[in-house]
Amino acid sequence: MNRVSDEQTYESFITRAFDLSNQRIERAGDPAGLADANRFKDSDLAAIKAGVAYAMSTYAFHVRNYLSNKLTAADDNDITTHINETFNASSHKEVLDQIISFNKRIVQKYNL
Repeated sequence: MNRVSDEQTYESFITRAFDLSNQRIERAGDPAGLADANRFKDSDLAAIKAGVAYAMSTYAFHVRNYLSNKLTAADDNDITTHINETFNASSHKEVLDQIISFNKRIVQKYNL
């Protein structure tokens, strides 16, 4: 079984968020060019945080507007916490932890 790299996890997290809005993008195809595994390093931390927080906000918008009958108050708070923790991260590895957690707790739960 092939393990997905941290960089690929980051890139796919952003590209899948655009897919929710029917805006299929390729690597670095988003308006800011952030969906690019090569950018996933501490020297690009501010851009990584911006891209991941934007993607989380896109997932949140989808859940809140299209699946609101299923969204629990706890999950809504969890979304906000993940976004805040992403902005508070001091390394790309901490951002990765937020991506992995958000994927498990929100993306998978709501089949996004």
